[in-house]
Amino acid sequence: MVVLDLFAMEGIARRLLNLPNGLHFRRLIFSWRDEGDPRWMEELVVACSDTLESLDITHNMFIYTSPAPIDLSKATKLRNAIFRAGSLNIAWITLVLQTISPGHRDLRQISIHVRRAPVLATVDDDKRQAIGGQWLNLDRLLVQFWESHSIRTKVVCETPGQGVGEHIGRLLPEVTKRGTIDLVEVE
Repeated sequence: MVVLDLFAMEGIARRLLNLPNGLHFRRLIFSWRDEGDPRWMEELVVACSDTLESLDITHNMFIYTSPAPIDLSKATKLRNAIFRAGSLNIAWITLVLQTISPGHRDLRQISIHVRRAPVLATVDDDKRQAIGGQWLNLDRLLVQFWESHSIRTKVVCETPGQGVGEHIGRLLPEVTKRGTIDLVEVE
């Protein structure tokens, strides 16, 4: 297992990628703090593509635009994908999941941890509509995964406030209706 929680992971990633016998990690845990980190995450995922079973990404940059997604298509052994992000990064998670084939036979669970939800309670209609659209796109994609392989989906709402889980349940209507999602609200 490798845990990378650095301000910028370029230095350590370069050294790991230069190891003479290659990388054979089964679990990677990333804490993303710098705009250049996704590139290094992707390179490490590709380097471990034959052995990687679990990927855990924490997104610590609260930005309104979604950066380029990392490509998980080569991670053929991936069983568990965990995303810990603010609600503003739902579009990025969707883009990343689109790089995985819904027919991926090893993938068993997708977990999405919503650590803060500043837009869920916003009075700005444009922001609310944009976030609602992002969740709708995620909902459609998760249904494709479920229909192909019954992949378990877990959404953990790690935000203070009553009813955030119910609200997200309304944002994911198809997945919730089909009973493929675990909504967990943590105070």
